[in-house]
Amino acid sequence: MQRSVHEHDKMKVLFEMKLFEHLRITDTVEQHDTLTVAQSFVQDPQLFYKIGLELMGSNFLKIPYDTTWEDDCLHTVYPPYFNPKRLFPLAYLILFVFERALWFQHEAHCRQPMRNEKAKIDNEL
Repeated sequence: MQRSVHEHDKMKVLFEMKLFEHLRITDTVEQHDTLTVAQSFVQDPQLFYKIGLELMGSNFLKIPYDTTWEDDCLHTVYPPYFNPKRLFPLAYLILFVFERALWFQHEAHCRQPMRNEKAKIDNEL
C-alpha cells in the first residue's frame, strides 16, 4: 500500500527523531564539532541501515564515493540523493558523513589490500 505524501513526511520525521536519539553533538576542538554515536546504535547495524534507507532512499550504502585528495583538501563527488546546494534536514547531513566515512574505511581496508594482492599476483605472472 502506497503512503500519502503527508504520511511519508511524517514517517521521515519519526526516523529523523530515531536517529537523533542515538547521537550526541559534542565539543572536541571547537564547539559542536564532533558526533558521538550511542553504543546501542553501533550494536544494531540493521537499525542504522533501516533509518538510512528510509531517509536517504534505496541507494544508501550502495554507491561508493568518488573522492580525491588535492592540495591537502578532500574532494567528494556527492551521491545522487544528496545535494549540498539544496535545503536538507540535519539527519541527511549526518547520514552522508557516516556513509562517506564507511566508504573511506572500506576503500582503505578492503579494496586497497585486494588491489595490492592483485598487483602482486600480476607481477608474478
